[in-house]
Amino acid sequence: MTAYNVLSPSAMAAGQPEDISVILGNFQALAGIINGQLDNNNLSPGAAIAIAKLAGYPGVTTSFLRGDGTWAAPSSPVSVGITLPAAPADGDEAILVDSLTVPTYAWRFKYLTGITGANKWLFIGGSPARPAPGGANGMVTSSTAFVDLTGGPTFAVLRSGVYLVDVLGLALTAPGGVNSGYMQVLATPGGSTLSAPQAVLTNVNGISGSISLSAFVNLSAGDTVKLQVRTASALQINFGTGAVGGQGPYLTITPRLVA
Repeated sequence: MTAYNVLSPSAMAAGQPEDISVILGNFQALAGIINGQLDNNNLSPGAAIAIAKLAGYPGVTTSFLRGDGTWAAPSSPVSVGITLPAAPADGDEAILVDSLTVPTYAWRFKYLTGITGANKWLFIGGSPARPAPGGANGMVTSSTAFVDLTGGPTFAVLRSGVYLVDVLGLALTAPGGVNSGYMQVLATPGGSTLSAPQAVLTNVNGISGSISLSAFVNLSAGDTVKLQVRTASALQINFGTGAVGGQGPYLTITPRLVA
């Protein structure tokens, strides 16, 4: 609606007889404007109407007016770092990497306050971490006590939480013998054995076989995850070197919930 104009102003000039219909028409026009027909043309540029008078005004600095007329909190930008935000709000998302220059994995998390316990960052996307071996990624051993897999892959834990740990590899018993090979996943410095039960491989007369294990485990920030192997008897077993074609065990780690 356009700005209101007085009807027949000459009929209301001083010294003129009053025409009540003109006055009534003006009152009716004013009532129409006041009762729902105000528009941009009716408001003075200097009116300085307080924004707090808008319907639903939240009165907080953390909300904005959306195009659909509702008030909402702005979405937080997704951060990328070797740490997760220290003071997240419910619904915040962040990407955790092991390096900002040469990342080997990128995990996206969503913070949910409704999750019970300390692990409130829910893993919602990204590829598993598969650490590269530190050397030959395999060894020949006859040790009946668990020993570190020479050159085996290791993983440094940045955040405490629940992880899915998977191991897959090959092993070969020395010709002419019967033996069983065992593998376990160990987290140090605490020395926690993560694989339960241990993966067992039985080989006969130089035939290779596969080793695999998969389990959800609790890891602490600062832990180093590594692989250990042993044999059931003093007969040598080749864990992923030489005749096995270098197929040393692979370690794959995927988060589920972290703190």
